[in-house]
Amino acid sequence: MNFTHQALLWGLIAVAIPVIIHLFNFKRFKKTYFTNVKLIKQLSEETRRQSKLRHLIILLLRILAIVALTVAFAGPYIPADKQQTHTGKKKLVSIYLDNSFSMEMRDAENILLESAKSRIPDILNAYTSEDAFRLITNDFKPQHQHLLTPDELLGYATEVTLSPVTRTLSTVLDRLQEVPDDAKGFFQEIYVLSDLQRAVTDFESMENDSMMHVRMIPLQAESHENLFIDSCWFINPVHIRNSMLTLKARVVNTSGKRYEKVPVKVIVDEKQRAMASIDLPPNASAIAEFHFMATHPGNRKAIVSLNDYPVSYDDTYFFTYRIIDRIPVLIVNGNGTNHYLTTLFTSDSTFLLQTTEITRLTPSLIAANDFILLNEVANPGSGIADELIKQSLTGKSILIIPSVEEPGNATAIFSALQLPVPRRSDTTHIRVSHVAVYSDFFKQVFNPDELKAEGLPEKTDLPMVFRRYPIPNVAGSNMEALLSLAGNEPFLIRKPSGSGWIYAFASPLRENAGNLVQHALFVPIMYRMAFLSSVGDHPGLVIGQDTRTRIKRDETFTERVEMEHTNSGYRFIPGIERHPGYLDLLLYDHLSDAGFYTLYQDEIPVHTVAANYNRMESDLVCYTKNEAIEAIASLKINTFSIIDSLPGRLASTLETLNKGRQLWHYFVYLCLIFLLGEVILLRLWK
Repeated sequence: MNFTHQALLWGLIAVAIPVIIHLFNFKRFKKTYFTNVKLIKQLSEETRRQSKLRHLIILLLRILAIVALTVAFAGPYIPADKQQTHTGKKKLVSIYLDNSFSMEMRDAENILLESAKSRIPDILNAYTSEDAFRLITNDFKPQHQHLLTPDELLGYATEVTLSPVTRTLSTVLDRLQEVPDDAKGFFQEIYVLSDLQRAVTDFESMENDSMMHVRMIPLQAESHENLFIDSCWFINPVHIRNSMLTLKARVVNTSGKRYEKVPVKVIVDEKQRAMASIDLPPNASAIAEFHFMATHPGNRKAIVSLNDYPVSYDDTYFFTYRIIDRIPVLIVNGNGTNHYLTTLFTSDSTFLLQTTEITRLTPSLIAANDFILLNEVANPGSGIADELIKQSLTGKSILIIPSVEEPGNATAIFSALQLPVPRRSDTTHIRVSHVAVYSDFFKQVFNPDELKAEGLPEKTDLPMVFRRYPIPNVAGSNMEALLSLAGNEPFLIRKPSGSGWIYAFASPLRENAGNLVQHALFVPIMYRMAFLSSVGDHPGLVIGQDTRTRIKRDETFTERVEMEHTNSGYRFIPGIERHPGYLDLLLYDHLSDAGFYTLYQDEIPVHTVAANYNRMESDLVCYTKNEAIEAIASLKINTFSIIDSLPGRLASTLETLNKGRQLWHYFVYLCLIFLLGEVILLRLWK
């Protein structure tokens, strides 16, 4: 036990006062006359014994009362744990106020964010004016790096609202390592006011730091039940006008409760187009399926939504998709017509096929089509090659099909489109040995859940190749081998070109060059090339995670652009990064609300993207106080601690942690007890 004011212990000298009083008992004597002296003697002896004991007890009570009162004024306390306090050092008190959407949950009195704010005054009152203070939230605003007075910090905390930005706890602590110059050398005490959601509280990423201590104040919600829409996707690879679209949405139930017939609806361009009812088992997910017609061509804005309470930010999912009339396909023949290709694209109304000879190919014809097949073209010429590359940068797909009958043509066409130059013709019969089934190219061709880790089964019947131009290995480059022969020799490769693709086969699509045109893989491969050439659904943006979006660039594009949030009308000017054929719009931290953002060029709407809140925090499972303590103990991160956050107890808990356990009030109680004992003794013991 230590004392705050040790000099006051000199007050124990006052113990001598009752001792002196009892030693010199100034008693008044009164004469009383008795005729019987023997009775007086007996009474005197009995009274003397009782009086002596009574005086000693009273003396002891008075001494103890003085001692207790003196010790109380001296400020007795039990020192705090050395790991918890750094007495004498100036402190930087950093308060992390978790304002993520999960703090929208409620405790017995309020939403967790407001409950967290109510703890801040108790934290500030535990420190002196010599200490430095700062506040940080998930938003990482510039003012959060500045030192504040307690009053300024309270003002900032009052203005904090729920934010769509999600941060892991380790990311927040890394940010707090950046100490302002005015607080260099200060010992940092960090307070974490959070619900300690498991999805973001990554204890395993944290380490001990001798210059800081982290005190976590967990806030517990009454319920962690939540339904949310995790993702949406179309079964249709492209959306053709007047065709039936199939949309699927994954709905997740994070509670231990079963939900039946939960209504989920689809709204397209502000009109409801479909609805489904789904059953959700406890702590599981279900797929809602919708069917509706693709009507008008163009970009469509769609919403999938359900109703849930109290956490509602993740009940709505925004996305965009494009409806087209047909996919325009151009076959450029250099050595005769390929009836396999012609039949394939004319038999499906999804495609609008045009054919031409290489000698009649013009830039305007290239620009009018999305998928251009160079069928056995010997040499397109530098002008046409440049135009093909230019159009691929804007999202179009180019396919090279060489001709073995034209010596040297493969070298010319591959070089013209900046692909690796193949070697001389090889007529060795060889089988395709590998299909890149996990490539996004084959996303809707193979089901990854039904495949082994190594890909297709060993006995799968794959195409044979009789004639080919061996293509050099493309491993380590930006190219991908979709089909490979023995020895990892590429047979079908693709290369990204801006927002488009350039594909190349190692052999012509003829029966005398192989059996691919008669194989089951032929149709899905050609269809996937065509589908990927059409601008499909924009995957959407995740608020707080995505800071840029890509759009097609044409010759008329200017930099006088603005983006506007459809619902709020909030506008901002995005940054621009120019690339061949496309632009990256830099959004920085302007995305704060979910919904649709429209790009305006000279006040004309030219593009729309959807933005959704991050679903990382939609699973509301949190650490309890005891679970957090166990996690800290198991990882041996001794500079972290969990403290009681019950209302009315935080201030006393912090005082104990900072100053040790205060004992003065116990000694005041003892003093009062001793004085009360003396009074009772004097009244009852005559």
